[in-house]
Amino acid sequence: MDDVLLKKFLDAIAQNESSGGKNLKHDKTSMGTPGGYWGMKPAEVQTLPQRLKNRNMEVPPNLQDLSKQDYEAITQQLNTNRDVDKEVAGSLAKVLLQDENENLPRAAYKWHRGPSAKVPENSKDMLQKHDQYVQKFVDNFGKPSDEDERQLALLKVMLRNQSAQK
Repeated sequence: MDDVLLKKFLDAIAQNESSGGKNLKHDKTSMGTPGGYWGMKPAEVQTLPQRLKNRNMEVPPNLQDLSKQDYEAITQQLNTNRDVDKEVAGSLAKVLLQDENENLPRAAYKWHRGPSAKVPENSKDMLQKHDQYVQKFVDNFGKPSDEDERQLALLKVMLRNQSAQK
């Protein structure tokens, strides 16, 4: 996986979840109170080591330790330890991007709805539903630089082509 793509994916997710780290107060869900820049749910953090192992991916030691904690402790660590937050987010992103063949909008959808969420078959449905999360992701993807603008243009072409195929 390309590190630049991973960073851009995570940057766009952070914009959606916490305005790039400016707002770490997330609403509680049935999976715990999400934490950190990327709004990761504690239940997902607890199951992430096994998902990594199932894909023959490395499980970072910090994640292994964090996954054994209760929901509240996980949220606290994600909110206060930027290195752990970033490491765990990177691991989750790698799983989702691999599962979705590096299809960024589909991976963003699963970030928001959960790794086992069924992604709508066509991009139009994905972009119109669920509080515009994926559309916000697309809009946030690539903002910082000219190189990112090129990636964003390619992403929008991919979405249009995917919609046209359906």
